[in-house]
Amino acid sequence: MMMRAGEEKAKSLRKCYRKCFAGMRRMSKFVQALSFALFFAPGITTAQVVISEIMYDLEGSDTGREWVEVFNTGSTPVPLTEWKLFEADSNHNIIAYSGGESLPGGAYAIIADNPAKFLVDRPTYTDALFDSSFSLSNTGETLTLRCCSTDENLIDKDSVFYDPGIGAAGDGNTLHRASTQSSSFAAAAPTPGTGSLQKTGGGNNSVPAFDTDGVAVEAPESNSSSAGTVSSSSAVLARVSAGSNRTVIAGIEAQLEASAYDGSNRPVEAEFRWNFGDGATALGRSVSHKWEYAGRYAVVLEAVRYGEKASHRITVSVEFPELSFKALPDGGVIIENLSNRELDLSGWRIAERGMTFVFPQNTIVLRGASIRLSSTNIGFFASASITLLYPNGTVFSTGTPDVTEEGALTPALAETTFVDTSAIEPTLENRLEPDSALIEDVEPDIVQEKTEEETPPPQDQAGQRSEQLAAAAAAGVGSNMSLLWWLGALLLLALAGVAVYAARRLGRREWAIIEDTSE
Repeated sequence: MMMRAGEEKAKSLRKCYRKCFAGMRRMSKFVQALSFALFFAPGITTAQVVISEIMYDLEGSDTGREWVEVFNTGSTPVPLTEWKLFEADSNHNIIAYSGGESLPGGAYAIIADNPAKFLVDRPTYTDALFDSSFSLSNTGETLTLRCCSTDENLIDKDSVFYDPGIGAAGDGNTLHRASTQSSSFAAAAPTPGTGSLQKTGGGNNSVPAFDTDGVAVEAPESNSSSAGTVSSSSAVLARVSAGSNRTVIAGIEAQLEASAYDGSNRPVEAEFRWNFGDGATALGRSVSHKWEYAGRYAVVLEAVRYGEKASHRITVSVEFPELSFKALPDGGVIIENLSNRELDLSGWRIAERGMTFVFPQNTIVLRGASIRLSSTNIGFFASASITLLYPNGTVFSTGTPDVTEEGALTPALAETTFVDTSAIEPTLENRLEPDSALIEDVEPDIVQEKTEEETPPPQDQAGQRSEQLAAAAAAGVGSNMSLLWWLGALLLLALAGVAVYAARRLGRREWAIIEDTSE
């Protein structure tokens, strides 16, 4: 009995030990799994950046004008300044130029060899821009994105090879990546900052072809219930918007924003093409344009997404600003809106002897109203030499004033009175006619006080009358008379002098007395 009791006790102890060891093994596996998840989870969720577009051979000289576009396929921002662009056996640093150091999820960015030259070629580009130092080969090479360590331990994140045989060899086109899941490229028109790539985990990642316009075309899935897919081609791009009709000022840059929506009215990426109606075009979601002449322009926006196209048209009215601007005696300024609509002066400037005042945002002058700015508010004393400038720094001017049918004048920078000289009736100042009324009007202004002894003979009076007539004629000649009138007046004066001299000679009639001495 005692032996059986001991065996049962031993069995119980062994069973307990086995349970304990089994629990410890399960705990160990759990800890290992948890450690694995914590260690590798950041790597799994870290956003992936891929090369999406390559401009390796521009038309003409391409020194400093080459660029590479990258796309963040994930949902979290990536600190792109911690990455390297490996090219020609060198790890090139990536330096933030504009738009921040990180690349948001689902966003594009440009890595340019020379950002300043890139912006000269693409002045409407407003997305993230990074600086690097590279020279892409026109005969093809491998480009690699690396990150997350020192140069000795960098991890290759994306690597592509381009070949000029694909296209874009000095013809103005670029190489576009077909899909985030493929490293194949095709030549098409440049679209820096935009494209058709999709974030990982959503949408269809099959390799698309390219349509005749050079835009990636991806056949959407049908009859699928997975998130991020579409059920029909009409839902890929349902509508596009260029905003509403607007009025802008001639000669000033105006900003335009595009947006595209799918069948569920959700914002989607697309390639946007603008036609501004004045012969100019542009690509991109956010663009700026300057219309040089007044008028009404039809602006057409076309969007392309996976082969689907949609367009939207708006009317842009371009006007010259109608306002009056002058300095006040107390050193302030007054601006009067002479138009029948509100005038936004945001960003306009007032300049005076090197000093500048910039109008703050949302400075509105109501139609038919005026605003006064004191010298305290503008920061200096305004004089007659003060200048009103457009936001871009050019001097505001409406050109030569045009006289309307009602006689109104187109407002100019300073208040000026223009006179139509053709409508002025001829007067004594601009016309001399041999009219007796002229003599009658002038004679009363000539006052002579003479004594009887000083009274000249009748002949002298005739001479004086001729002199008075000549003087009246000379007095009637204005500064604007021609040389011919001056010569005529001088000739008349000379004739009068000759007449006076002749009259005096005839009036004397002296007789010589001859004595007869013949007696």
